[in-house]
Amino acid sequence: MATIASDETGQVQGETDNELERRFRELGARALIEEVERLSGTVAELSGKLADIERANKLVLSLLDFPLPALNPLQRPLPKRLIVTAKMYRNPEDGFYGVERSADGTEFRWTGPQSEFRFIVSINRKQKCVAELTLVNNDFVNGALACYVDRSQVPSEAFATADRKLTRITFTLPELETNRGTELLFVTPAVRVPSAVIAGSTDSRSLGVQFVELRVGPSGDGGGGENSAADVEQSAN
Repeated sequence: MATIASDETGQVQGETDNELERRFRELGARALIEEVERLSGTVAELSGKLADIERANKLVLSLLDFPLPALNPLQRPLPKRLIVTAKMYRNPEDGFYGVERSADGTEFRWTGPQSEFRFIVSINRKQKCVAELTLVNNDFVNGALACYVDRSQVPSEAFATADRKLTRITFTLPELETNRGTELLFVTPAVRVPSAVIAGSTDSRSLGVQFVELRVGPSGDGGGGENSAADVEQSAN
């Protein structure tokens, strides 16, 4: 079968189907060869980049080929007990206001403005420890303070001192195989604004509890016990 065409002069032009098929195959083969050559160049370029990446990875791995530092990077002995008092510096971002003094001379810090306040302490946790948090006894406490050790809630007990001026809250810190920094987090039931609940008050701060002291020490040591000079110095850092 033939394909017939005529131009304006009436000249007949034609090609057989086999000739057209052969021409299309030649064009297709040529395009395919060009595409293969282009892809071969791309593969060679990517292979070179991959080799560079592998060399860089080997260099990084060689630099990391040393033991990682322990969680106690200075490898110094951590204190067995510590004490933190209201007069020591507290970061406002940890939920504390400035130092104040009650009518009987007790130094304290209000917590706030949020419900949470915390301490980051360094203490020997390869022992079971007991913590004792001392607060001024007021309507904000009532034993409803939630205690967390490294973000895990722990049970606690609250009791008032004999003169009813202070409240002490005790809880246990679990032992750790490896020492590291410890976060002690507390959550108050609510915060209150004195000017909103006390007639005549101009204090517009959001207040939680009145922090006096935190003691941590080995279990059976009375919630921190008597601190040595070295222990107190460590706890003040």
